[in-house]
Formats: sequence, structure tokens, C-alpha cells
Amino acid sequence: MKHTRLLLAIAIPIILLSFFLTTLQTKASPSATFTVNSTVDAVDVNPGDGVCETAVANECTLRAAVMETNSLVGADQINLPRETYTRTIGGIGEDASAGDLNITEDLRIIGESSTNTIINGNALDRIFIVSNGAELVLENIAIYNGVSPGGGGGIFIEEGTNVTILSSRIISNSAGSGGGIASRGLLTITNSLISNNISDGSGGGLENLSPLLMISNSTISGNIGSRGAGIFTTHDGIVEIVNSTLSHNFSDGEGGAITNLGPTMSLTNVTISNNHVDFRGGAIDNHSTLTATNSTIVSNTASLSIGGIYNNIINNGVIYLQNTLVAFNSNGNCGGNSDDIISLGYNLEDANLCNLNAIGDIVNQNPLIDSLKNYGGNTLSHTLFPESPAIDAANPNVCPPNDQRYFSRPFDGDNNGTSICDIGAVEYGSSPMHYVYLPIIVKP
Repeated sequence: MKHTRLLLAIAIPIILLSFFLTTLQTKASPSATFTVNSTVDAVDVNPGDGVCETAVANECTLRAAVMETNSLVGADQINLPRETYTRTIGGIGEDASAGDLNITEDLRIIGESSTNTIINGNALDRIFIVSNGAELVLENIAIYNGVSPGGGGGIFIEEGTNVTILSSRIISNSAGSGGGIASRGLLTITNSLISNNISDGSGGGLENLSPLLMISNSTISGNIGSRGAGIFTTHDGIVEIVNSTLSHNFSDGEGGAITNLGPTMSLTNVTISNNHVDFRGGAIDNHSTLTATNSTIVSNTASLSIGGIYNNIINNGVIYLQNTLVAFNSNGNCGGNSDDIISLGYNLEDANLCNLNAIGDIVNQNPLIDSLKNYGGNTLSHTLFPESPAIDAANPNVCPPNDQRYFSRPFDGDNNGTSICDIGAVEYGSSPMHYVYLPIIVKP
């Protein structure tokens, strides 16, 4: 069983890379494009006629545009200028005419910036529900102040759908579960913020029951929930988190940053810092298979038990650590079934509680890291001090091409003439990656 899990831990990143490459294909032009010109919450007078218009002549609202796109065949686009679009129509409506905006056909909604293009739920209902096998792309938008007694205060994603969130903010929403997002379909989150959402149950920021969840270059912070305050995930599937930070999430139960109850989870270049639980697993509460590569798991706390990584005894959780830094977590860096916390080598711990006994492991040494703040890139992280034992100490054969900030790896941080990856999410002394775009030469 352990050999099978180890093979999965190695194979999954390759599968996920293939998935990322397929998502880079050029998107086709939308069948119809509507540009919203009013912040009023009003319905479309004649859905399906190809014209976004309310009872007021030439007025196109967000709700009217969604109603129109739901009535049209093919992928459509809605452009949202920089405004705040406040919900005023409550109630229940399966055609987006009342309450939350039901997305039933493929749609791309593009704002100007997530700081000034805001959809305000006004605490009347959730913002979006995605159903009927639809594909939704949200770009440069803030989803704010949505509520639901059920799942997904900001967005509820039904099974069989596919949602992509780009450069957006999911903030200050609340729900019974999945305060920000509750997902049963495919979900990709890139360059986004999920913050200050509240769940009465699991998944303060995000509750995931989908077969595939991909998060990159994003921050999940300040969320509150009883279990998995940052992310709660349970399903047979794959969760991949890269180049991201989970910080300052709070759970009154288990899993301050993450509760992993079902899927195979992979963390690469991830910082998990300053999360808190009342019970155990301030950083991670694991019940399944989880692999952490070049990640930094520090300064998480728990009132009663393990503040760092808790590997559940009952559900046979298995954790693989490689090139990962674990330190300064209250009441122990690791606990629970520590025998199934398996080192793949080249990890660093300030104590000796994580079963780190493989080649390259360093235990009982202070990692000498700086505080959590911005050292470049779009996310907060912990940089290394010049004397840190993590510098040039990772496995030279397992080295991501960039660190969490998209700075180049490896870098010769100890100035000995050899460039080797650092342990943890940040590469000391490195600089941003630069791309050279060569001209295309077409031969006659």
C-alpha cells in the first residue's frame, strides 16, 4: 500500500502538469458579448432575443446579461466596467431572475480589476450558482458579501460543471459550509484571494468535494470555519496547490489551514503560516494522502494539541515530505500517526517530531527564517536569513524551476560555486524569472 501511495506521489505532478498545459489552449471567441452599463439589479425583459435590456430602454444590468446568456446557445461573455454591482433582488429563481445568479450555459465574466469591479451580494443570497454542466470563467472580479444557509456563500459549483477563477477576490462571504466557495465540479483558482469568509461548518474559505481542484499563485487567509478553515476537501480526486500561501485562518475544531479528508493532495512551493485551531492540526489535519514539496510550514498554533501537521490515526492518513521546512509550530510540529509521515529526504525541522530520517534530512536546527511578509511575487512568504541551514540543502534532483514567488531555482545561496535548491518555499538570493520571446520566422 505504501509503495502504491509513493508511486502516486511521484506520478501525480506529471499528470497535473499535463492538465496545466491543456488549459493553455487559445479560447474561441464568444458567441455573444454583452457589456453591462448599469449597476441596478434588474431583470431582462425578453431573455433569448439576443439583446441585454431591462424595462428601461438601453439599460443592460448584470442580472439581465446573465439571463440573456443562459437563453443563448454557446459560450458567451459579459464585460463588467469598474463599478460595484449590488444585489437588491432576493428570493428564489432557477433562471437568474431572482436571488443568486444561476449560470446554466458557458460564460466568461470579465471585470477591469478585482479591486474596483465588485459584485456585492448585499447579504441577500449567494452570488453565483453554476449548474447544468456549464463552464464559467470569472476574471478580475471581487465576489463580496454573499450568504447562504447551505453551501457556498460566494459561489456554489454543482457536479459536472467547470469553473475557473482568475485574478479575482472571494471575500467576506458566509455560508453553512464553504463560506467563500463550495465546489462539487472542476475548479481552478489562479492569482486570486480567498479571504475573510465564514462557514458555520467546514471550509471557511473553500469546501471542495470535486474530482479536481487546482490552486496556483493565490492566497487563502483570514477565513473561519469549524474544520478546514482555509480549505476543507473530501472526495476521491486530486487537489494540487502550488506557489500559494495559507495564513491566519482560524478553526474552532481541526485543520486551521487545511483538512484533507479524501483526495490525493499535493503542495509545491506553498507557505502555511500563522493559522490557528482550538483542537489540533493548526496547519494540516490529514486523513488521506498528502505530499509536500519545497513548502514552508511554520508558526501555526493549536490550543489543545498539535499546532503543525496532524496525521489522522483512524483514517490511515499518509504524508510525504521532501525539501520541506517545518518549524515553530505550537505543541509539536507533527503528531497523530507519525509513523506514516514519510520523509522523501532533504527536509528541515527545528525539533525531531516528524519522523525525518531519510538522506539529507536536518533535525533539531533553527531554520533562521524571517517573518511572514512580501519578499516579491503576489503572495506572502518567509525568506531565509543568510546563515540558514536550509540554503542549498535541498535535493538537487528534485528542484522546481521556480520558488513560490516565481523566482528562479536553483541559486547558489551559500556562494560555494554550486547552485542547489533551498529547502522550503523560497529560494534565498534568487531573482524573478525572465522570459525571452523570440520572433517567429516564417519561411516562404
